[in-house]
Amino acid sequence: MKENKFQLPLFELDENLEFHVSSSEDVVGDEISPFSKHIVYVDESGDHSLKSIDDNFPIFVLAFCVFHKRHYSEAIVPALEKFKFNWFGNDTGCIA
Repeated sequence: MKENKFQLPLFELDENLEFHVSSSEDVVGDEISPFSKHIVYVDESGDHSLKSIDDNFPIFVLAFCVFHKRHYSEAIVPALEKFKFNWFGNDTGCIA
């Protein structure tokens, strides 16, 4: 599968922007970075035991959020900060 080299705008501030995501982001000097370009959050809810299933709550959910680090740092983090300030009046509260 061919990788798309263009990241499309996702927020109102980026309406007219389309910027090239260079593969050089993974290169430090002449070496390829040992770090991933992505950040992953994983959460689970419910009973993960298959031996004793709770009849009142027989549900298990596993959720993943995968972000490109550039998008995460430039769009997601500022959006979460804005959300925290709007709803909690500060950015110290945990919303998870």
